[in-house]
Amino acid sequence: MNSVTALTAAVQEAGGFLNPLYTEINRCVVGQKYLVERLVIGLLANGHVLLEGVPGLAKTLSVKTLATALHVRFSRIQFTPDMLPADVVGTQVYNPAAGSFSIRRGPVFAESSFAKQIAMIEAGQQTGPIKVGNLDSVRTLADVRDAVRAYWLLLDKCTPGEVYNIGGCETMTIGALLDILKSMATCPVAHEVDPARLRPSDVTLQIPDTSKFFAATGWVPTISARQTLQDLLDYHRRAIRCDQP
Repeated sequence: MNSVTALTAAVQEAGGFLNPLYTEINRCVVGQKYLVERLVIGLLANGHVLLEGVPGLAKTLSVKTLATALHVRFSRIQFTPDMLPADVVGTQVYNPAAGSFSIRRGPVFAESSFAKQIAMIEAGQQTGPIKVGNLDSVRTLADVRDAVRAYWLLLDKCTPGEVYNIGGCETMTIGALLDILKSMATCPVAHEVDPARLRPSDVTLQIPDTSKFFAATGWVPTISARQTLQDLLDYHRRAIRCDQP
């Protein structure tokens, strides 16, 4: 009997944090006691919890509030039909300066990430602002369709062993690129900087010298940056529509 009493006392002491935790969560999430309790059970059991429901039922808010109350990191992934494993676990990217590979998490290209988030907001699959990184970085844009044509000319007309730079003719900041995409949205879209998307080491100015390749092949980009961004946004819109019941 003494052992049972001692065990009960130990359980009550170990669970003493639960009521203050529920009180804190209830400041943001109201009427979801069953959901919150199951989330805590899943966390304590080091397990997984599957939440299903229509948008607007505080699924994400509940998990985010629990993480905030426990002072742990929260992150969220919106799954779509075109998502690849690299979008979750990252991509190995070669750093010429360091001479080594490093893991870059999430979508590698900012414009695709922005376009996907805008399409999800339009479809009601994402709430809140677009998550962005460094908007001051300068990039030269080239459409992949122009790039494929350039690679063909590279094989056909360029000298083996020589080095050629291939790139577009339109240069802008990531912020300007984002503004173009937001102007194409069918609803108001805000954005906020996500510290997790800021790289510890970022090459903020990337403008290639393509004169050697232009002279050797006569290649000129034919698809504007605006058209590239419009086509990219339309692609993500179609992908999301195909995923909806």
